[in-house]
Amino acid sequence: MNQYRVTATSLNVRQSPALKATIVGVLPRGEKVEKLKVEQKWFYIRCGVLEGWCYSSYLEPAAPVVKTTLITYKITSDSNGKLDALARLACNFWNRYLIPQQSIVIRIGVFTSFGNTIARAWKPYTEKNVVYGSVEFNTNFLDSFSDVEIVGTLIHEIGHTLGMGWDHWLSLFDPQTGRFKSDSVARLPALADYRVETDYGPGTTLAHWDEELYDRELMTGIKDHVLYVMPMTIDVMELLGHQVAERLKEERALDDLLAELQNMQFSLYEVADQIDKNHFVETEIWEEIYTQKRRPLRC
Repeated sequence: MNQYRVTATSLNVRQSPALKATIVGVLPRGEKVEKLKVEQKWFYIRCGVLEGWCYSSYLEPAAPVVKTTLITYKITSDSNGKLDALARLACNFWNRYLIPQQSIVIRIGVFTSFGNTIARAWKPYTEKNVVYGSVEFNTNFLDSFSDVEIVGTLIHEIGHTLGMGWDHWLSLFDPQTGRFKSDSVARLPALADYRVETDYGPGTTLAHWDEELYDRELMTGIKDHVLYVMPMTIDVMELLGHQVAERLKEERALDDLLAELQNMQFSLYEVADQIDKNHFVETEIWEEIYTQKRRPLRC
């Protein structure tokens, strides 16, 4: 057993296994850590990017994570079978890091248009405790997309289906400044340094990380060819009601994370079999991705 949970109100992480050693970080009650080595009554632990020594009396073995919900998909239409395998990879990204509050089905298909719309997504809806989202790709652009671009778009839209951009999300921050409210910061202190997008118009404003601060991040609102993922994109999902099963320790290139997922197996077939993937309700279009950037609404 290498996974432990903090039982103290707050637990100091020290540079060496001694009470007088320099404190390099503080962990809140309930935080999960990985034990790397032991010296007498001290554990050398890792939690995200933080590593150091903690007194073992304030740590208890963490119960194994039991997954009863998952993120899955339904292919409604395809182009030469291109979307099927990539959809599985996109779902596996979120299944690696989260246990969603409710199971999620992302419906994936294609459409044909001679305009400049690359992809489009619809407002999610809930039926019998399952959340459904939909995304479609324009066949006129699909063949020119790399696999990483397609998977990145799917992961992005699943992020919205998980709640980023919807009612609960909008209650977490000030819509005028994009700064997170004090009660949100109290639950996740690092949010004090993060900002939500307040420009670029409907479908982008208030639903993504700030474009100028986090350009090319997975959950910014403007399409980029090369993406990275920051730990807060995973961590903030806790405030939307989901459980973080594995924390992202540092900023990572999306293509590197996808390469790791190629070798990971997620065996939740019994859970998946209980989900109605065919349920469909037509909703309004929420987000469209274009070949060119939109102009911001404000200077």
